[in-house]
Amino acid sequence: MIVNRVWGWHFGRSLAGTPSDFGTQGEKPTHPELLDDLAARFIEHGWSIKWLNKEIMMSATYQQSSHPRADGLQADEANALLWRQNPQRLDGEAFRDTLLRMAGVLDDQMGGVPGNINADTYYRRSIYGRVSRGQASQMLGLFDFPAAIQSAPNRDVTTSTLQQIYLLNSPFVQNLAEAAAKTAATAPRHADQVSQLYRQVLARDPTPAEAASGVAYLEKGTLSRYAQVLLSTNEEIFLP
Repeated sequence: MIVNRVWGWHFGRSLAGTPSDFGTQGEKPTHPELLDDLAARFIEHGWSIKWLNKEIMMSATYQQSSHPRADGLQADEANALLWRQNPQRLDGEAFRDTLLRMAGVLDDQMGGVPGNINADTYYRRSIYGRVSRGQASQMLGLFDFPAAIQSAPNRDVTTSTLQQIYLLNSPFVQNLAEAAAKTAATAPRHADQVSQLYRQVLARDPTPAEAASGVAYLEKGTLSRYAQVLLSTNEEIFLP
């Protein structure tokens, strides 16, 4: 069962679609021989999750592009046979930690007492955020964090207007944008500031069109608002 779950972590969908039900009522695996092979070799390697992660991530299947092909779509539109990588979005915790890291404010202290993850100035990793059954985190809840009162074998991935409204208006995201802008503001020219933000937030240089658009925006807008735009893009939340 753990092999099926780990596969789902990396591909966004498990080989057997019901991770907690391998009985007669559960879904049959799409690749039963692969699941059996991985399970057998997982046991041979001492039940090592590290080995299993590496084995999956080093495979040609995992390293495929998510770009669709006409022949693949015609033969297997749902990608059940894994002829391409499934586009995946970061879960709520990883997305929150990524925003903190790109803003340059992530507190990477290990261990200790968990804190209030709903606080707009709580910058520790999400694993150190206190989860309450009675008061769920607004951000994590919007990005599909399951209810804390029940077990969840997998997560539904939803896309809603509320997610973008949160990224536009949340004091938490605005604080992160101001922190990122403060670093970029040390660059002397608007063009340099735009390049600095792209490298810091998206880990790449802007294209000529993006650089020109950014400079034009900064002629009338603020650096912090521009940083917030970059932090809110799909490129920030989707795996490459």
